Amino acid sequence: MLLIPCPYCDETLPELEFAYAGKAHIARPAAPSALSGEEWRDFLFIRKNAGGKHLERWRHAHGCGRFFQRLPRQGERKVPEDLQGRRRASGRDRTGWRGMSRYRVPGLGRTDPAEPVRFTFDGRRYEGLRGDMVASALLANGVHLMGRSFKYHRPGGPVSAGSEEPNALIGTSRGPGRFEPNTRTTVQELRQGLVAECQKKWPSLKCDIGAVNGRAYMLFSAGFYYKTFIWPRSFRDKVYEPFIRAAAGLGKLPSEPDPDNYASRYLHKDVLVVGRGAAGIAAALTAARSGAKVVLVDDSPEMGGLLLCDPSVQIEGLNAWPWLSGQLSQPRAAGVTLMTRTTAIGYYHQNMVGLAERPKLIVAGASAYPRHIGFAAFRAIADEIGVYLMVDMAYYAGLIAAGEYPNPVPHAHVTTPATHKTLRSPRGGVIQTNDGDLAKKFNSAVFPGNQGGPLMHVIAAKAVAFGEALQPSFKDYAKAVIANARALSDTLIEGGVGIVSGGTDCHMVLCDLRPLGVTGKAAEIALERAGLTCNKNAIPFDPEKPFMTSGSRLGSSAGTTRGFDEAEFRQIGQMILRVLRALGENPEGHAAFEAFIRAEVKAMCDRFPIYEA
Repeated sequence: MLLIPCPYCDETLPELEFAYAGKAHIARPAAPSALSGEEWRDFLFIRKNAGGKHLERWRHAHGCGRFFQRLPRQGERKVPEDLQGRRRASGRDRTGWRGMSRYRVPGLGRTDPAEPVRFTFDGRRYEGLRGDMVASALLANGVHLMGRSFKYHRPGGPVSAGSEEPNALIGTSRGPGRFEPNTRTTVQELRQGLVAECQKKWPSLKCDIGAVNGRAYMLFSAGFYYKTFIWPRSFRDKVYEPFIRAAAGLGKLPSEPDPDNYASRYLHKDVLVVGRGAAGIAAALTAARSGAKVVLVDDSPEMGGLLLCDPSVQIEGLNAWPWLSGQLSQPRAAGVTLMTRTTAIGYYHQNMVGLAERPKLIVAGASAYPRHIGFAAFRAIADEIGVYLMVDMAYYAGLIAAGEYPNPVPHAHVTTPATHKTLRSPRGGVIQTNDGDLAKKFNSAVFPGNQGGPLMHVIAAKAVAFGEALQPSFKDYAKAVIANARALSDTLIEGGVGIVSGGTDCHMVLCDLRPLGVTGKAAEIALERAGLTCNKNAIPFDPEKPFMTSGSRLGSSAGTTRGFDEAEFRQIGQMILRVLRALGENPEGHAAFEAFIRAEVKAMCDRFPIYEA
């Protein structure tokens, strides 16, 4: 590989750091296919030139960026030992992505070298690492120019490492209606496919017309903008504001409605600590130990503050990162709520503080949703915003194992099936992931502190259940579970009960009891007296309190396992309707009628015994 000395940087670096920008006076072979491997090597790398020594023009593309001329070296060029067998470290690959150069310091930073992340900045494509901010990824690619100053448009880059950054502002886009201006490169996490553009430029970053202001500074007296752009009045909104906004680097106003929905909730605490450094952690821990309910928030993805920047700092005889890991476990153990990616945005009346949180994790799944869930769509959203996707598949695990319900495993980073419910095994839970780093973290979190006793008879029973789930008969069971649930749902609809979503695609039926004038709590108690087990459940936009509810949740998996078919579930539906109608007429219940239904339930169960006599 050709080694080139840069006269401006005083470094001799591999050819990949430079861009060839001048004729080398080497004619292309007349018959390239006839060249031997050694002749191709001479042409491509040794650059043998029969025409004599001619100047070549080069540009230090991944360094100072300057052009210079030099004589080509004749003779053998060796590939430096530290570059042998390594992937090209700078320049572009065949797809046009600019790879990372030598600007990273080995062993430092909270990035993962095994996970490259590709992104776009001002129309040019670059590659960073998971854990990078946009600023660090650009610096690792040798990009320092990230914005222009206000008024005089002088070139500049980041001058800080957090939310206090004043210069390097960008706008990010995630599609129509999802453009976000005024984002600091030092806090914007890198995600796959991120599209970012410099905000403080006009019209472009490298060729900014506003830089002429630096030569005309004497014309810009105090109050220049205020006194100049006030007349005519009709120009203010359509001419002056867009012009000043672009020239001052204030960003583009979103022009389309935001298609996203945002959730809100209340968090009741005694103490709010803003700032995740050593002082913030100590303050939160002290307040928690005094008995207060504490929340510690910070807008960064990790707690630790500036301690994350230099792991060599010594605290209590430990390096910063090990010390920080141990310190963060103490607030958690003391009950402190830790919220990363969260910004405190305002202090309002009655000691209310507004917090805007950017989640690290999206959770999909449900305990009372009777339809199919679009797991692929959830994964697309997670990838779009650079977060993990976890799917709680506890209730659907058996149907998924049988192939009768959409499988989230190919889409989710983490899935959590239950061994009981539709899988028909003893009670238990499983954490599944195909990410080795996450698996290590899960194992460390579970063992030994949270793992229960290994009961061998329970383990054996689970093994039997898993073996059953591998048999063809288990698929027949899963199909019967869904068919029975639909039979139950149809019967209840015919009897006047509202069914959320109008039916079911799984083993669950979510009933809206308002048409019968019955609450979920009252229905649960009355049906229990009649020998029918269900539970009260909230419905969408439920007007009742959470402990009262307007709905009830029913399931078909246990009855199907016992041997019930669609005819039995229609009969069960009729029993439920009769109890609910009687309850609607008399809120106190009808003991004699409920006892009559209970006898019918017992007679049905006697026809389908759990164990053979």
